[in-house]
Amino acid sequence: MKIERVWEAAERHVGDTTVPGLVAAVARGDDLYVEAFGRLGVGRAAAQRDSLFRIASITKPITAAVTMALVDDG
Repeated sequence: MKIERVWEAAERHVGDTTVPGLVAAVARGDDLYVEAFGRLGVGRAAAQRDSLFRIASITKPITAAVTMALVDDG
């Protein structure tokens, strides 16, 4: 897997007029790759691997479904 391609794709979506920042994680087998991009908000601190992000109500069901899928996968 060329993890750099994943990071390049994520970074293309980060900017002042789009997504201010994000943390992306990719797991493959026993390997876990995590990278932070951008800022926590316009004019705010840089995103870190352990940054907390506010999520809108519309994303909560999606986040819950993904979380439960990850729990099922162990």
